[in-house]
Amino acid sequence: MSADIKTVLASKHYGFMGSGNMSQALVKGFLASNVITGSQVTMTDRYGLSFPDAEFLIPLKALCSKYGVEYIQTNEPMVEKSDVVFACVKPHILLPALKSLSDRLNDKLLVSIAAGITLDQIQQAVPKSTRIIRIMPNTPCLVGVGTAVYAHTSSVTEEDINLISALCSSIFPVFEAIPESLFNAAVGVSGSSPAYNKALPTIKNGYK
Repeated sequence: MSADIKTVLASKHYGFMGSGNMSQALVKGFLASNVITGSQVTMTDRYGLSFPDAEFLIPLKALCSKYGVEYIQTNEPMVEKSDVVFACVKPHILLPALKSLSDRLNDKLLVSIAAGITLDQIQQAVPKSTRIIRIMPNTPCLVGVGTAVYAHTSSVTEEDINLISALCSSIFPVFEAIPESLFNAAVGVSGSSPAYNKALPTIKNGYK
């Protein structure tokens, strides 16, 4: 990684809307790879640290404690202080959430991991000045061996792409740009292949 991109990475604040498995995996991966620091990260969730599901809450508290990540309950202050906003909420929540934050998303770089929500749909929910990158990671990223594809709007700059590539390449051994029209096919292959690979020994030995 060049000194220039390290300087750019260090100059930004990164917000994460949502704090479920995928959001935690991204934050943990970025921080464990030392590409950014915990003081550069703010995570949000409507539950705050009273998250009702211990499966999410226990590792979330550990993540925040270990790396010094800020964790708050509302999106507005997170968006205002962040240069890059990762939208890691469920697809049916994404567009209403973005619309409610629209006046705060001017000139922000927005990264969505929501399946099935297109760049055009996202663009209609946010200001024209919002630069949008759509990323589709697969579940092996939860253990640091995933792949991801991405597409972006025409307003995204070369610096934006270099920034996100430097971040994501630290946890995705494969991180490639493809036309958005191929997203469904790519997700089908990258999402299903790990499961088939896991099932092969059982198939080989005979189902029991």
